[in-house]
Amino acid sequence: MVASSPAEVAEAADLVIVNLTDHAATLSVLETEGVAAALRGKTLVQTAMTTSAEVEALAAWAAANGVGFLGAFIFTYPMYVLKGAGNLVYAGPKRLFDAHLGIFEAFDAEPGFLSTQVGAAVISSFFGCVMSYFHGAAMAERRGIPIELFTGYAAEDAVESMNA
Repeated sequence: MVASSPAEVAEAADLVIVNLTDHAATLSVLETEGVAAALRGKTLVQTAMTTSAEVEALAAWAAANGVGFLGAFIFTYPMYVLKGAGNLVYAGPKRLFDAHLGIFEAFDAEPGFLSTQVGAAVISSFFGCVMSYFHGAAMAERRGIPIELFTGYAAEDAVESMNA
């Protein structure tokens, strides 16, 4: 089935997983006419790159509209998710995670539940950032790039992203 609108998707499913580019894109879909009403009593999982504050705001929107909400973070490439070998973590009401565990296991054989605080999944993304830094530093070292130079660029990028 191909839905003709976001509201039609929400009407057809008990669980709606939103995987868009960012918070603004997610809101633009959720604020489409009929979506909030169609989601009432269902579970919404948000996987977009956002801040903790944005996830908490979306959780508040969901609560105000009678929608269950889980924040999630994807630590892996999409091709692994499609193969059921993803690495995903979730945060929010544990009962919602447990209710949909079978579906989450289709993306990740061992989906992780982090916390009842919805922003925890986004915060966990910093682990991926740290691991990326170490991987990049090792690659730079193997290619003869001075670690000081690599670290300087990495630090500038980290400060820039924290101020965004």
